[in-house]
Amino acid sequence: MNKTSFQIARAFLDGRPKKVGNTITDGKAVYLFGNKIAEWREDGMWITNCGWLTRTTKERLNAIGTYVNFGVHQRRKQWHLASAIFPSDSMYHWDGNWVRVHKELPESVDLNAKSTEIVVSKRWVGYGYRGSFEVDNSVFSTSDTGMWEDSPYRSDEALANVKYAQDILKSYGIKSKHVTCETSNVFCINHFVVVSEHDYEKANHYIQTSNL
Repeated sequence: MNKTSFQIARAFLDGRPKKVGNTITDGKAVYLFGNKIAEWREDGMWITNCGWLTRTTKERLNAIGTYVNFGVHQRRKQWHLASAIFPSDSMYHWDGNWVRVHKELPESVDLNAKSTEIVVSKRWVGYGYRGSFEVDNSVFSTSDTGMWEDSPYRSDEALANVKYAQDILKSYGIKSKHVTCETSNVFCINHFVVVSEHDYEKANHYIQTSNL
């Protein structure tokens, strides 16, 4: 396991924010490429692979597991999970869905704390054979269907609105990030303006009361 995995794991277990490369923790959860793969809850630690059976996902989880006694292993392209809270010597085939691997919430972790870091947390929302990503702590979003003559959401107008939203937030001293996500429609992408959890309520108020 590399240095990044252990740095993120240690910060997560200590309940403090840290970002290293493609991985970030706000002290309450761990995000890899914007996907939440671990989080603290009132009843302990829960993990998931978000459907990504990648070496990096497994490495990030196993780095955390070295401190709280759980491990993710791969056999014949299938993932298996062992944890100290499971029956002795048991290892289960794991479908990657959320599962509890540790029973205690450390005193150092404050679940009510609101992070000042801008964490891009994406989740896929499907409806039938269609779907799109939603982004946590987004205060503005708009579709973008390109620059075709009949485009209902022109790129130039979408990007102008994104800039306008960010300018509004900047005027109030609120940092934001522009995030672009794909949809199941190859002719459409969605733009989001994301802020920190700490700034979300006031940022959302400023955007909602603007002319956007």
